[in-house]
Amino acid sequence: MQPLPDLKALSHTEKDALIILLSQQVEHPNRVQEHVATQCNRCHADLSAQASTQHEARQVFDLPEIHSQFSSFPGNPHYDRC
Repeated sequence: MQPLPDLKALSHTEKDALIILLSQQVEHPNRVQEHVATQCNRCHADLSAQASTQHEARQVFDLPEIHSQFSSFPGNPHYDRC
């Protein structure tokens, strides 16, 4: 997967295109993690012995962690002696 571009540098059209791109599922995700329900969301009945009746796929786009860098630029003033 390619790194995301600097969002501040994008035009509105480019940002809209990026949103559409990120809202679509990728064909080959980097990782597949299966979640199996252990109990009913409504009545909390045990589902461990039940066979699954349907499948629903969702994807999450993990964005890289943002690391802030703080720079200091001390001035070196030069004064004319006149």
